[in-house]
Amino acid sequence: MTRARTLSKIGSDPAIFPGNVNITGVATATTFSGAVNASGISTVGVLTAYSAISADAGIDFSGAQTNLAGMTSETLDSYEEGNYTPEFSFSTGQVGSFTYTNRSASYTKIGRLVTVNIMFLCSGIPTAGTDLQCTLPFAPTDTLVGTTLDHVGSCIAYYAAATGGSYAIGTVGNTYAHIIEQGVDSDGGGGYDSMDFDDIESTFSIRATMSYCTA
Repeated sequence: MTRARTLSKIGSDPAIFPGNVNITGVATATTFSGAVNASGISTVGVLTAYSAISADAGIDFSGAQTNLAGMTSETLDSYEEGNYTPEFSFSTGQVGSFTYTNRSASYTKIGRLVTVNIMFLCSGIPTAGTDLQCTLPFAPTDTLVGTTLDHVGSCIAYYAAATGGSYAIGTVGNTYAHIIEQGVDSDGGGGYDSMDFDDIESTFSIRATMSYCTA
């Protein structure tokens, strides 16, 4: 049986330790200048780090999985989470502005995939405008060849006002997420339609979750 090794300092020379390795007592984060190779971890044991591991070049999973024929990358090179201040607007014909009682948004970015959660409480809306849209933390990117940026992500939302609430869907394209209402709208049509100024009340709230790809 191999006993776990405890390292209080990390030297510049590479070393291989069988079994589990615990890193303790490191004042600053341990930095790897190249990609962290995740292959064979289950074989050689578990690496437990009590301080952050910096992997500026990404984490390489090439030795830990079987790839499809169309694989283009096996390196996870980005992770970020945080908050931003979202903005509502109408894509065309907006007259006036939105008045916010409260608004917030959080995001998580793993590789190219971005997930966003937003919340709006509005106490005033423009007097004209069509196609309600919301700003995003990262610019969307089309990941398919021969297509456009019109629909590169999805959105599910819930709209609530004094007269009631309803679910809505949406798409992510170009630089905005577009909220699309479901059911009969002010134009007298059914199915799905853009959410326009005359489809929402002056005081309303929207909660939404969006998912899309960025560069």
